[in-house]
Formats: sequence, structure tokens, C-alpha cells
Amino acid sequence: MTLIRQACEQVMSDAARPNIYLNSSSVSKEELAEAIRVREGIQSGPVCQLRAVEPIWSYEIRRDRSSKWLVLEPRLRKCLHLYHYWVDEQVGMMNVRIALWLPFGVKVCINGREWLSRQMDGAGIKYERRDNCFTWVSDLERAQGLLDEQLKTDWPGLMDRVVSRSHPAWKTWRR
Repeated sequence: MTLIRQACEQVMSDAARPNIYLNSSSVSKEELAEAIRVREGIQSGPVCQLRAVEPIWSYEIRRDRSSKWLVLEPRLRKCLHLYHYWVDEQVGMMNVRIALWLPFGVKVCINGREWLSRQMDGAGIKYERRDNCFTWVSDLERAQGLLDEQLKTDWPGLMDRVVSRSHPAWKTWRR
């Protein structure tokens, strides 16, 4: 756990990005990361690392007196999670959530509308966006085609790319 945490924190430290501990669940991580991105004018690359203690399904080791065996029992526990926020060149603002407790789960959060807006910008399709909604798109058929292209993504390759930025040794310890 400590080595994973140190490696993840080093990534943001090397990029001179903030590493912030959140001691309240009332703080929106997405809003905080977006505010940092806007304030710093970040168009691509790392934005920040946020740390929070949150519930996770993990295991507890218990001794079964009758069988005289150690038993792993699933249980809801609290553990530290690291959130790495990035502006990715392909998908836009996204985050990687790394749990620092067994089984060391990793979750990637990508906003398909953010990704589609980048695709439409590249294709010259005009649109109007309010928050996370498209209220008008000049060419719905072409926009739908771009959205369909997302389904053909090399997902394992994309996941390896985005997660390995948060923890450079990801490809060695995920196997």
C-alpha cells in the first residue's frame, strides 16, 4: 500500500500538481478538480490528486474455530482512495480512482459527452453544450457516427494508457 501510494503521489509531485486530502464527503471531487483545471488553465495533462477515506468492499481474515482454518470474509471497510484527475488528449477531463486496500481496485471515470465534444470539435461539427448536455448539434448523423466510433475503442489499450500515467508500474502489478 505504501509503495503504491508513494508512486501515485510522486506522479503529481513531479508534475507540480496539488495533492489534496478531503476530510468531508460533502466536497464534490469533480467540481474541485474542474475549478483547479480552470484556475490553472490546464488544457492537457495532470490536474491534481485528491485523497479521501471512503467505503470499499474488502476482506477480513477471521479464524473459524470449528474448522481451525483462516477464513476470508467480504466486508465493507473504509480505506484511503487516490483520485488522479487528468485532461486526456483523447477523452478530455477524466479520473483514475485507486483504492489503497485489498484488492487494490482501480476505477476509471470517463465522460462520454466530454469525449464526444472533443470529437465534434475535431470534425468541425457545431454544437451547444450546457453543463453535461448537448442542447443543439448541427449534424446529428455525423455526431452519432462519432459516438458509435467510441464503441470501437481499444478499451484495454486506453485503460492501460490512462492508468499507467497515475501509477507508472501499473503494467507490472496488474498481472
